[in-house]
Amino acid sequence: MSSRQKPAHITLFSREQAGNEVQTDRFEFDGVWFEKAGKPFILFEEPLEDGTLVRSALRIDPDKVAVLRHEKVGGHLILDPNHRQKMKHPSPYGMLEFYVTTHRLEAEVLKEQIRIRAEYSLQLLFDEQEAPDPQKQDVYRSLELHINEQKMSSSDK
Repeated sequence: MSSRQKPAHITLFSREQAGNEVQTDRFEFDGVWFEKAGKPFILFEEPLEDGTLVRSALRIDPDKVAVLRHEKVGGHLILDPNHRQKMKHPSPYGMLEFYVTTHRLEAEVLKEQIRIRAEYSLQLLFDEQEAPDPQKQDVYRSLELHINEQKMSSSDK
């Protein structure tokens, strides 16, 4: 870890609603926090159900947050309340396409802590001819991220 990187602990609370089904989850990850071009970046690894670790990154801009996932999962999620985003995501059934509409985004960056709250919906596109209807939402998600700088003990330095 470089001297500019700080250890970080990430706690993610998520809620997803598709029709009448609601799923809530809580995940915790350890990673690193650093700044690049004046913007906070958080790097961490997420375990998949099969135990594979996937490298992920958060980039926090003043008006949007990007979730960048690598390797097996791939795909990027841009949460931007000013622009509806068209995204692609690999799945076992092929490439899924969808629109992301960010309804609410709050990002608070403090010296030793970052808090992100977002509400967004996904509209799945099942074929190329399907018109992107901003009123049609297949999945509604909300998430809250708490990123805290971890203080290193003298034995960790």
